[in-house]
Amino acid sequence: MKKSGLIMAAATAMLLFGCSKKKAQYNDVGASLSSMAFSNNKSPQQTMLTVRLSKPVAGPVHFAISDSSYDKTSGTHFSEQCFSPTGFDTVLTANDSVVKFPVTFKGTSKSDLVAIYISHNLGDTAVCSTTAIATIGLGTNGDAYNPLVMPLLDSGKLIGSFKLNGKVYYKRQYDLSIDSSSHQFLPGKRTPTLCYNSAVTGNKNEFLGPTLSMNIADSIFISLKNNLKDTTTTHWHGFHIPAEMDGGPHQQIAPGTTWNPFFRIQSEDNAALYWYHPHLHHETFYQVTMGAAGMILMRGGAEENVNLPRQYGVDDIPLTITSRRFLSDNSIASNINNDQMGDYVLTNGVLRAATQLPKQMVRIRILNAEVERGYNIGFSDNRPFMVVGTDAGLINKPDTVTRLYMLPGERIEFIVDLSHDPIGKSLDLKSFNTALEAGFPGSNKPIVLPNGKTGPALDGFLSNTDFNLLHITVKDATPGAIYSIPATLAQNYFWQQKDVTDRIITHINGLSNLDPAPTPARPLFYFDTTAYDYNTINQRIPLNSVLKWTFVNNNVSGHPIHIHDIAFNILKRTYNGVTTGPFSYENGWKDDFYIRLGETVEVLAYYNDFSCTPQHPYMYHCHILSHEDEGLMGQFIVYDIPKPVALAKTAADSAAKPRPIRREQEDDYFKK
Repeated sequence: MKKSGLIMAAATAMLLFGCSKKKAQYNDVGASLSSMAFSNNKSPQQTMLTVRLSKPVAGPVHFAISDSSYDKTSGTHFSEQCFSPTGFDTVLTANDSVVKFPVTFKGTSKSDLVAIYISHNLGDTAVCSTTAIATIGLGTNGDAYNPLVMPLLDSGKLIGSFKLNGKVYYKRQYDLSIDSSSHQFLPGKRTPTLCYNSAVTGNKNEFLGPTLSMNIADSIFISLKNNLKDTTTTHWHGFHIPAEMDGGPHQQIAPGTTWNPFFRIQSEDNAALYWYHPHLHHETFYQVTMGAAGMILMRGGAEENVNLPRQYGVDDIPLTITSRRFLSDNSIASNINNDQMGDYVLTNGVLRAATQLPKQMVRIRILNAEVERGYNIGFSDNRPFMVVGTDAGLINKPDTVTRLYMLPGERIEFIVDLSHDPIGKSLDLKSFNTALEAGFPGSNKPIVLPNGKTGPALDGFLSNTDFNLLHITVKDATPGAIYSIPATLAQNYFWQQKDVTDRIITHINGLSNLDPAPTPARPLFYFDTTAYDYNTINQRIPLNSVLKWTFVNNNVSGHPIHIHDIAFNILKRTYNGVTTGPFSYENGWKDDFYIRLGETVEVLAYYNDFSCTPQHPYMYHCHILSHEDEGLMGQFIVYDIPKPVALAKTAADSAAKPRPIRREQEDDYFKK
């Protein structure tokens, strides 16, 4: 590999498992390596290759192995045999649907990504194929992994206190800047990035930003300086705050200026993982792609009385997971038409991240901060884990799963039990993205190899594959370790059909293959009949209404939908003609949801405060950033009406009662 100031000749190798005879091509279900990361240290490293077949196959099967490399710097292809054996023979029975055999990485490669193509005979008429991936030497000094970094935890400055209903709450000041920076992702040139608070000691990533720690019911004052050459905004994703403070496209921050939003975290809101990121129309894709985003840990309220892990970075592990594509000069590929899918996973901004977690129950909080790709989350050993929280707080009871969907913008919290694992055991948090339903973002077939000059259009190297998110090694338990969690976590009352006072139906539309090319007025995707317009209010919602908002998606692909201002609960999903409730693990408060191709989703929310004007509306949009920037977004206002609408109540749930309208701007807890 080229070193000493020269750009690394990072190449892409392809291992081809094939048959010599040309036949029709079909897809198998998927393939994966037991270990997907290898050190470029000249030492052989063995792993198991698992192939999941589309249907059982009987008889002898021969696998041939070859590879082809692509040097992203020179643009040339060359042969490289970095894995062995060169052939593998086995005999399958009619009941075999999974094939496993050992492969060995020889210990040296000019490639940093390896695509492993597997094909086999299907009788005399077809060849089935699928793909697995590996990464080579992405860690420091060519190691397999890099240590996970926990972002700096910023609790703000305590600047005062106030009393409300006999309780003392606090006023906190957070000083932020959005900056241009650079980071050493790969050998050679540093990668230009954007981030928050690059000059603050402790921001180790130079990518993303600090984790802001806030407390329920506190008053928050923020000073946000824009050090970029371009206008920006910063949206507090998931926060229930006045529209003027929301940080959407209308709260713009010109270059060199400072925005000073202030708001109070509401006492009935929930402790959870939220996040912040730019939201300037036509610039959200670029600015987030370059790294401008960060997490917010909301603490306090009822959650602090639940026996859950909460030692930041020890047994409470927040993860921002995304991916990026790097070009031949190590810059981040950021073409809105080509680079929606990254080729390299970044976990808290770290390539090939690894960490040690204690031999006890560990809380993992994930933010899907992708541009477009969805994840199908699980562990390499298929162990169960317990979901305890959604976007906006704890769910009522833990939900045990082995897989769950996460789309861009969504957050999830779960407990993984490592107490029965021996010290030193390794496992991987993964995304199982092979063979997902049509339209799932990141499920396109086949994968597209990286291109060091411009990047392949629309898709990426990880698409339709299983890939690692975090490599975990078990270590000793910590003092005060938690080994069990309560059977009841929260007492949420969720809105029901009988509570509904108002209704909206929104269709996700777009162009078909027969339509003319997209235009700003008619982009690839849009809501109802028109694309986003800065001066158009698409929906008007009366104050104190319980709204059933129905989204219908019959166009091209699935979408993650984010609604500003409120937390909602999912009432129904209707998919392929079958109506169900929400997925078991999303039975909680949400501000994002995934709607599949061909699906209708109904969500319920109570708009009890924060009326707003057309000059400062709230947004609803797809959280695939290219779709959002290109027009799949709308605006709504909440308007006051003379009398609140009476709501249906249940004897058992006092939380069903209307909450009072607040007078936030008049109360003295906003006086510094």
